[in-house]
Amino acid sequence: MLKKKIKIKCKVTLLYGLKDISVTLDSQIQLLNILSHSETTLIISKNSDHRMSSNYDLKILKDALLYML
Repeated sequence: MLKKKIKIKCKVTLLYGLKDISVTLDSQIQLLNILSHSETTLIISKNSDHRMSSNYDLKILKDALLYML
């Protein structure tokens, strides 16, 4: 899936925690590069894991959703 461009017609925000042991940062960068929409963003949180469930993470998610609306 990460080998060809993905045409998408909406903003995309990817959230990633550097303490994630299930998904690699490289895969997120690859995904960022193959999404065709110009408003595609990758937010990297230094102290977050795969669940991104801390109060800080939830604020990031809320802010990203509000930006997209």
